[in-house]
Amino acid sequence: NRDRSSYAVATERTCGGFVPNGKLTAVRLAFDAGDDLATIWVSSSDGKPLASSERMVLTHLTDSIPDGSVFADERRSTLISWGIKTRQSLVRRARAAIALQLDARAEYEVYGLDLRGVRTGRVASEVQNGALTFTADVKGPEEARLLYEIVRKAK
Repeated sequence: NRDRSSYAVATERTCGGFVPNGKLTAVRLAFDAGDDLATIWVSSSDGKPLASSERMVLTHLTDSIPDGSVFADERRSTLISWGIKTRQSLVRRARAAIALQLDARAEYEVYGLDLRGVRTGRVASEVQNGALTFTADVKGPEEARLLYEIVRKAK
């Protein structure tokens, strides 16, 4: 969508997109990034279609800049120096409301992941209007949280 500077991608095993702010729907995934820019997508990690996948990874990216980056002005439209990528590199804190249409008969759990893919704890989620919903929040328990694992509960 050129007018909005956004895009959406949807395949059988991945869907998501980018918005400079606000809402986006990409078939099974809908999200609301509020006033923040966000790139959010979910992918099946077991090779199955999203509708029946038992394991998925959702990525929530916001603006990030390396530590020590220098810009010409506050709008950051002209980069003067790249800075250095470190563990202290800056990630814009943001939240996004996530709604994911999955198998309506199944139950799911959502876990936050650290940047190595290790679970950092369970994330509150619920089913609303037939969609798994939760809030993606960059402020993780100890470091920035950009990744989530969605797991179908065994019956």
